[in-house]
Amino acid sequence: MLTFSNVFCRRGEKVILDGVSFTIHAKQHVGLVGANGAGKSSLFALIRGQLLPEDGDVSYADRLRLAHLAQQTPSSERSALDFALDGDRELRRIQGALTKAEESGDSEAIGRLHSELDAIDGYAAEARAGAILHGLGFRGQDAQRPVNSFSGGWRMRLALAQTLMTPADLYLLDEPTNHLDLDATLWLEHWLKKLDATLLIISHDRDFLDETVAYVAHLENSAVTLYRGNYSSFERQQSEALALQQQTFVKSQKRMAEIQRFVDRFRAKATKAKQVQSRLRTLEQLAANAAVHARSPFRFAFRNPEKRSNPLVEGEGLSLGYGGEIHAPQNPSGGARAPRRHPKLRPPRRRRLVRPAPDEPAKARRTAPGPAASPRPHSPGAGPAQSPWGLWLRDECYGKRGLPFRRGAGPARACAACLAKARAPPTG
Repeated sequence: MLTFSNVFCRRGEKVILDGVSFTIHAKQHVGLVGANGAGKSSLFALIRGQLLPEDGDVSYADRLRLAHLAQQTPSSERSALDFALDGDRELRRIQGALTKAEESGDSEAIGRLHSELDAIDGYAAEARAGAILHGLGFRGQDAQRPVNSFSGGWRMRLALAQTLMTPADLYLLDEPTNHLDLDATLWLEHWLKKLDATLLIISHDRDFLDETVAYVAHLENSAVTLYRGNYSSFERQQSEALALQQQTFVKSQKRMAEIQRFVDRFRAKATKAKQVQSRLRTLEQLAANAAVHARSPFRFAFRNPEKRSNPLVEGEGLSLGYGGEIHAPQNPSGGARAPRRHPKLRPPRRRRLVRPAPDEPAKARRTAPGPAASPRPHSPGAGPAQSPWGLWLRDECYGKRGLPFRRGAGPARACAACLAKARAPPTG
């Protein structure tokens, strides 16, 4: 499917790939990982032909259909649904030809084009695009709104929707979860699991990679190493390899010290000349064993303050709004009401505000945490309990990606301890 053969590539003075060779086979799902600036996006550019290697060759199967997630924010007056459908160029070609044939009354061409449309399942294309948009968080009449009416983050979701609508043999997704909320990320995981095509993903979300890839390509020191397994498996394999490398280095250093003492002692003796030369060659070989170095030279820590205010944050009669729309807690019988208590945040508690934001994913992050209002009636198995303001959940109950529930084969279930805490009468 895709082969790198002894590829050498640099950008400016920096060498990105140095003699890299590896092969990705058809329908493999591969996560491309590495430090920022290691050259992951450059590797994508090589695959797409936007960047040419100085030496070596990048080859792939004949007539390979490739889909790539654009990193530029799209701008268009077309509706969100039409923009997503534009990802299927063959569909748009047939639809354009069909419109011309109908205008000219060419019945033979009309029949042929309808057969071509049926062969690519074109009659269900709008339904597929609608399902993708819904999975990525678009609701109601959002599909009919022009692309330019959305914020930058939502337009990047539309770029992802267009990529997913593109029929391809190889998908290149560069940070596809950057602008997704939790629900959309989980939907994308499920969609990619079922993808019957070759997939190459760049992502810093290890949980997302665990769910979507079966191989990991690690880019480090201008080399690419391919590992079998998801990201967690890659970490275990790499840790074992690094531990073995360090053990080998320690043993080689000990052996080198012994050899050096022998050389220093017998260098001047003619009867030991052959042995000394042999030991010197061994020294050169052992010197090739390198020590394990820290990947990042940076360290940071959060210092404990000498003095802390109590409470740290206190609110009174708060309301939350965005874009001119005010959101306030609701009475069980309906209608807005003022909070029944003053929200306080006392040290050293840790709290997270959890709530889906259908209109703007960053809404909750752009405001200070709201009060911990009483949650709506909640049935077990229906997912995390929520209130109009969100739900304060115990920090220790958070699992993967900060999810306030445990993953299982069935629906997401809220932590029983958190539900009991949420239903308890508010205190302090």
